[in-house]
Amino acid sequence: MIFEYYLTAGEYKYNIINYLFLVFFILLQTARISVLLTLGKYWNTKIYRIHGTSLVSGGLYKYFKHPNYIIVICEIFTIPMIFDLYYTQLFFPY
Repeated sequence: MIFEYYLTAGEYKYNIINYLFLVFFILLQTARISVLLTLGKYWNTKIYRIHGTSLVSGGLYKYFKHPNYIIVICEIFTIPMIFDLYYTQLFFPY
């Protein structure tokens, strides 16, 4: 990503940031904070089912089963697009 950014920076007089994707990234981070607050002490990077507890059904979990994973997928798409890094966008998910 850094290599493509410096490689394509010579094409522009100024380094252009795509503010639409930047705003979308900020919205993704607010959604992540919502997920962290909803799960509280149960937040983890893996999915665990703890016996004796009920499934979380508040916050974004009302609408999506695993909202944190959806947020990560959107970040993988959004981060290169903030800087118009189209080639990185193609290979970043791998």
